[in-house]
Amino acid sequence: MSTRRRSLYNPVFDFTFSVDGHESLHGFGINFTHAGGTITLPVVSKKNGIDTDFSIETYNLQSWATAAAFLSGSRRVEVTTEPNTSNSPRSCSIRVVQNESYNTLDPKYVDVSINQAASPYVFIVNGRNDTIPSTITNVPASGITNLSVPVTSTYNNNNQQWLVGREDANWITTSALGEGTSHSFSADANPDYFPRTGRLNFVQGSSGLMRSIDITQNAATPQGYALSLLVDSGTNIIGLRGSGQVNFTLTDMPNPPSVTLQSNSTSNVNASHAFQTDLELLIIAPAGSQISYLNASNTKVHQALLNSAGAHLTHIDFSNNGSSKVDGQGYNALTLNISGLSALNFVDVRNSNFSANGLNNIFNSLHSNSIGSKSIYISGNPGTASANISIAQNKGWTVYTT
Repeated sequence: MSTRRRSLYNPVFDFTFSVDGHESLHGFGINFTHAGGTITLPVVSKKNGIDTDFSIETYNLQSWATAAAFLSGSRRVEVTTEPNTSNSPRSCSIRVVQNESYNTLDPKYVDVSINQAASPYVFIVNGRNDTIPSTITNVPASGITNLSVPVTSTYNNNNQQWLVGREDANWITTSALGEGTSHSFSADANPDYFPRTGRLNFVQGSSGLMRSIDITQNAATPQGYALSLLVDSGTNIIGLRGSGQVNFTLTDMPNPPSVTLQSNSTSNVNASHAFQTDLELLIIAPAGSQISYLNASNTKVHQALLNSAGAHLTHIDFSNNGSSKVDGQGYNALTLNISGLSALNFVDVRNSNFSANGLNNIFNSLHSNSIGSKSIYISGNPGTASANISIAQNKGWTVYTT
């Protein structure tokens, strides 16, 4: 009797593979409701009757779905989907493969399509049907009343109520509950010389879906007398401009000029201004001065020292100049714009008149560059206790509140 021997170099393997009872090359689909969840798919993967590994190819998997392979215990694949908040169905797919056979002439794999139903909820606020905030811009600085935005809120075509909350938007007035096809809000007048942005969050009560609107209000127009500095790219100040009748004395410059600016106003403004040739700037606005708005933006000033206790200098703009230090404690400022100062490392606004919103505006304008120690002093302001100092801290600034 002859005996048939199997070659040691050409072994014969018997692979078996199925996913949720579906054998290799026989794809199938799984269906999720709009609410999402997890579906478990048992896997049988054997080589000559012994368990062998399998894995998941996720090339066609979308971000709203995940798939995981479990090779021990109950061998399985688990597919999980997030809730579908859109009004359109969606689908993607995975391929479950038997690792050892996959690169042979007889690969074992099963394709699984993942299908999810559309949400029966419809929630569209100001044209957006997703979590990306819509925008409303150019709200007048003088304020506005009863500005209406369109809202569609339904479940299976039946109207649904919604809730409204404010985020950084105490200056916006609106009802906390809405229904119908629109929602209205009003905005207070902006007292600051900076635009401000607040957010309204709309939550559909029955589904928990949220939509948002970012609302930006224009800055107030400076009132009273204003002084702007014009500095060239060299080392000399080449001009001043302002409103009202203003008498200036310029010192620390070769042959300092005497400048008088005229307007229709009959008021006199006396202010002493010292400008050093290295463009360190000392601004002195003594008591009785009527200068309320100082614009030194886009200049070459690299240090600004302010001394204006009891003055009317309430709004100051140092944006986009070369300042590394802004020392302005003890003045009546309401707003201070220091955006675009990439070398700034010291700000002192102690004992001034900044509200929490005014301090937050300063924090938002601070840079986040890594230039070593960066300090800002804010004690003695009306808004010190309630300002959000984490805005500055998250940019690497040390905030001193006492």
